[in-house]
Amino acid sequence: MPAIEKPDPHLYPPVDIEFRLTEKDGLLDGQYRGTYKVPDTAVSQNVIFQVQGKSSGESSAALAWTSSDGANGEIDLNLSQPNLMRVTWRSEEHTSELQSRQYL
Repeated sequence: MPAIEKPDPHLYPPVDIEFRLTEKDGLLDGQYRGTYKVPDTAVSQNVIFQVQGKSSGESSAALAWTSSDGANGEIDLNLSQPNLMRVTWRSEEHTSELQSRQYL
C-alpha cells in the first residue's frame, strides 16, 4: 500500500468524502460530496458539486464542476492504482458558501 501524503496544515481536512463517477462513451459524469472540519470560520463545512468532462483514456482527467449555488471550477483526477485516486479541486468562481482554497 502506498504512503498517503501528509495534508497541508493550512487546508481544512475532510471528515467524510463520497465521489461517484461514471463513464459512458468517453464522457465522465459524477457527483462529489464532502464534509470538512471547519472550526474557525462561517464557511460551510459541506461541499456538493457535479462534475462532467471527457475521459482522456489515460490515468488522469481534468473535469469541470458546478454547484447548485452557482460556484464552479475544475477538478483533476489522477488514478495511481486501481483503487487509489488523487482528487484535487479548485474554485474558479465561488459564492460566499464555498471558498475552495481552504479545503483539502
